Amino acid sequence: MHLDTDILLALIKKEDWLKPHIDLKKVNKPKTSVFAVIEAEIILLREYSRENVFDSVHAAYSALKEEEIISTDNVFDDIKEIEKIDPRTL
Repeated sequence: MHLDTDILLALIKKEDWLKPHIDLKKVNKPKTSVFAVIEAEIILLREYSRENVFDSVHAAYSALKEEEIISTDNVFDDIKEIEKIDPRTL
């Protein structure tokens, strides 16, 4: 099932009107497109700042794919939907 940008934004943002209604476990094989990611990036840049926008996109992608993220960036530690793996522990 293809996820549109509003779904991605609900997953990325700390507060979003749609967030309480999104449960990816109920979505069969969630996917999105590069266009949705780019649109989300543009919206986030407009609403926030450049700081951590790419981290938000990486976090959303990892959550959508239900995959761990390998990183040393501490911003991922507070996101319960993904598991961060420090490459130094591999």
